[in-house]
Amino acid sequence: TLPFQLPEQARFANLTQCPDGITYATSLGIQGGGPRLVRMEFEPGQVSEVAKLQLEGKSLRDDLKSLTCSPSGELFALGDPTYRGVNSLFQLDPSTGFLTFIRVFDVDLITSSSAAR
Repeated sequence: TLPFQLPEQARFANLTQCPDGITYATSLGIQGGGPRLVRMEFEPGQVSEVAKLQLEGKSLRDDLKSLTCSPSGELFALGDPTYRGVNSLFQLDPSTGFLTFIRVFDVDLITSSSAAR
């Protein structure tokens, strides 16, 4: 169980933890306006909105398919925000919520891990 209560009026998805310990997720609240990037801090037990997710200056309407943090701390997102019928890979700036297209990537889930040395 979480050491704090999540807001009841939001749906959280795509949780990922970065090497620095920061946990990010996407959230769709009841207020609409598209998905948002949120930061979950387990100590002291807070969920805070970071930014609305945007592609080419427009807010996304639908949530992402997947979110991951690379071993170097970069956020990557997978989704189909342009409704092409195939997912694409994006780099995600956590301070602005801006998605930068990398390439079409016809998969349904992305993950990353740090190899043990």
